[in-house]
Amino acid sequence: MDNYGLENEGIFKIEEVTEMPAWSAALEGRRVYFEGDQFYANDSSWMKEDSTAYYPSVAGFVAGGYSTVVISIIDKLLFSNDNVASITSKLTDEKRWAAGFNSDVAGFVAGGTTPALTSIIDKLLFSNDNVASITSKLTAAKHSAAGFEN
Repeated sequence: MDNYGLENEGIFKIEEVTEMPAWSAALEGRRVYFEGDQFYANDSSWMKEDSTAYYPSVAGFVAGGYSTVVISIIDKLLFSNDNVASITSKLTDEKRWAAGFNSDVAGFVAGGTTPALTSIIDKLLFSNDNVASITSKLTAAKHSAAGFEN
């Protein structure tokens, strides 16, 4: 059976989940029911049946920077009401000129100056706004780098 460009064999099963699994390439073609809707994993994200990407953006974050001194504050802008507030969690160090990028479930702030160059990568979980540095580090301490995801 052809399923969104993927050929499936055998019994076709759709799992009901209480929490959406984080997308990964290994899940491509998987279908789940979540909160009464059906979703499938394509080659880049979870998709709601007959709609656009499942994980719509709900907030924007601005992390660190310079405001008379280098800061570790993270501001969160809720798109639904345009309200901005600092979240409780902060970057692990005051930093500016860092690179930023994100997955469906977390944002990352990499490198920058503290004021010294750093190779630390901080991870902000969108589900609870908690921040922690991850074990992996950049291959070199740097600032003013570009960040992107695929």
